[in-house]
Amino acid sequence: MRHRDVIHCACAQLEHTPDSPDTLFNKHVAFLEEAQDGQIDLTVFPETSLTGYPADGDAVCNSAIWADDPRLLALAQKCRHGYAVVGFVEHGRGGQFYNSIAWLHKGEVLKIYRKINLPTYGRLDEGKYFTAGKRTMTLDIDRHWICGGMICADSWDPGQLYLSAMRESTVLALPIASTKEGVGGGFSNEAGWDLVGRHTAMIYGLPILMCNWTGPHLDMHFWGGSRILGPDGTRYAHAGDDEALLTAEIAYADVIHARQTMPTVRTLMPQLLQRELPGLLE
Repeated sequence: MRHRDVIHCACAQLEHTPDSPDTLFNKHVAFLEEAQDGQIDLTVFPETSLTGYPADGDAVCNSAIWADDPRLLALAQKCRHGYAVVGFVEHGRGGQFYNSIAWLHKGEVLKIYRKINLPTYGRLDEGKYFTAGKRTMTLDIDRHWICGGMICADSWDPGQLYLSAMRESTVLALPIASTKEGVGGGFSNEAGWDLVGRHTAMIYGLPILMCNWTGPHLDMHFWGGSRILGPDGTRYAHAGDDEALLTAEIAYADVIHARQTMPTVRTLMPQLLQRELPGLLE
């Protein structure tokens, strides 16, 4: 397996148009073609990017697609050299629905990750409509780049971040669907995401590709702000509130340097968790 000393990354920030799935699909095609022309290795789209972020339970059922949907396979055909992480409402077996992402490459859907931490607070009702995923997941791009995948609120769970670090992720694909008004109570999503993203990147020496929507959602507004963070928490690139293909390069040597300087990954102690969790679970 060849390896990349530098990975060329992109976040495809999209305008939210859930009532026009053809428009969303065509925007995916256009951004993937642009990424292909720019020799991008990894492109991340927003949460539920292909189907739109659902407004309610009816929208979940009506927009859901299976993991072998022709649209996903068509997008995978566009990933002739690079990889893409695409979000969608997944129709699962047994009448279950999942908030999922797919890794696409060379015409194949390589893996599916299903969101675990489903927010049901403020204006957020995902726990009412979706079934939670069961396990964290990574995908090996090459021997240097192991791509972890989380969806939005997953990354606010320290346990899931810990597990992603245990799985040896060296870059994290993080699609989100964050509105200004989603949490309520005066809480600033923009400021919160900046803190969580930079803290996570710095603590674990983990570059992050955080990709959000922009535009209206019901009576709320997706604020954009997609960003690519380096392994020390530095912003390599940062979007405003327009559609954009945000790009940056991340050097593997910088990941190594960050993890030698802040050796959290090296000093993780899963044995401690193994000893104490059984008692806590009782």
